[in-house]
Amino acid sequence: MFSSKGLACVASALFFFYSIASLSFFNVISQNLIGEFSLTPEKLGLLSSGYLYANALWLIPAGFLFDKFSTRQLMLGAMLTDVIGIFIMCLSHTTPEIFIGRILCGSASAFVLLGTVRTGVKLYPGKHAGKAIGFMISFGVLGGSFGNSFFSLLENYVNWHTSALLFGVLGILIFMFLFQMNTAMIQRTQPVLKNIVSIFKNPANWLAGLYIGLMNLPVFILASLWGEIYLTKVQALSAGEAAQISGLIFFGVMIGSSFFGYASDRMGRRKPLLWIGAVLSMAFMLLLIFAAPPLNPWYAGALFLLIGFSIASQVIIYPLIAEMNPTEVSSMAQGLASTINNLIGAVMQAVFGYIIMSDTHVQTYQRGMFNHGLTALLLAFLCAFVIVFVLRETFCRMLNPVGLHSLAKDAQ
Repeated sequence: MFSSKGLACVASALFFFYSIASLSFFNVISQNLIGEFSLTPEKLGLLSSGYLYANALWLIPAGFLFDKFSTRQLMLGAMLTDVIGIFIMCLSHTTPEIFIGRILCGSASAFVLLGTVRTGVKLYPGKHAGKAIGFMISFGVLGGSFGNSFFSLLENYVNWHTSALLFGVLGILIFMFLFQMNTAMIQRTQPVLKNIVSIFKNPANWLAGLYIGLMNLPVFILASLWGEIYLTKVQALSAGEAAQISGLIFFGVMIGSSFFGYASDRMGRRKPLLWIGAVLSMAFMLLLIFAAPPLNPWYAGALFLLIGFSIASQVIIYPLIAEMNPTEVSSMAQGLASTINNLIGAVMQAVFGYIIMSDTHVQTYQRGMFNHGLTALLLAFLCAFVIVFVLRETFCRMLNPVGLHSLAKDAQ
């Protein structure tokens, strides 16, 4: 058995890597699915959102389970579920079968972020938590770039069913490595009802979840579903270029997660960097909205990379939640915030599809309709900026669990 802190973090990050790759994989095969099953943009959005709805439904129960049972056993079960979901997609010939596979993958991913955050907080508490979580998330989101670039390359040689098969085999290999991880957590004994009531009565958890969900929309919209279609149909780029550029959002998140996590721990503050991330995200989104086609691939790549970097400020929210909640309910609080995040993403994937095809007289993808959708993301970043004003600064320290009702008030 591996028992060192470093290997435990690597094992968690590998699971995160695979989970994010399974999310972005759908972006690569989206046009194949539209052709094979004659899907409209609205139906494609609904099919993709099955992942996020299942994820949202499982997050709070997953948080409770992480507060009670072994992290290792839970992550092993989730990893196996993820692999089964991929194999179901591989063998599918109808949209309900694909939807079931997406639900299984989404259910499994509910455990990955919570397990990663919990591993970082428990093994590297205090001022080191931001750096540890930032590193694991940075490594994990490489899976997004992998899912876009590698599977786009595979499309030149095999169909998407074979790509899914190979992806499932990769999952089995990661499962075998994860099996070596030994990070059993202390079991809790606090009554379940008291746990649930305390996290729901803490308004800071709701606000934190809103910030994550609003800032994470480019991942859900551009990197995981609509990015390749936008770049090929509106900006006239090739499918290969579009897949690689979409994956740069994940690469930007990877760089930004490490930067914001380290910078926050170094400053001893959380809120200033949350503001900076929201402001930069608005600036880069404006540049994308006003970018006239045909877009230079280098410029498009730079924009997607910078958008990914700036939205990575959301990584600071996870240690912030741990610092604003008693230790015995920290995973459930993370689960609530992540549930809000995924519900926002699931709804917006379908809404974005409706927006870009809202002109019933036009049956093709139009730049103006896409810009309307991107403007919704711009407004989301503005709302995230405002939310930071009503979050309390923790100064990278655990706050007194007494007085949970006032944690959402700005202390500055």
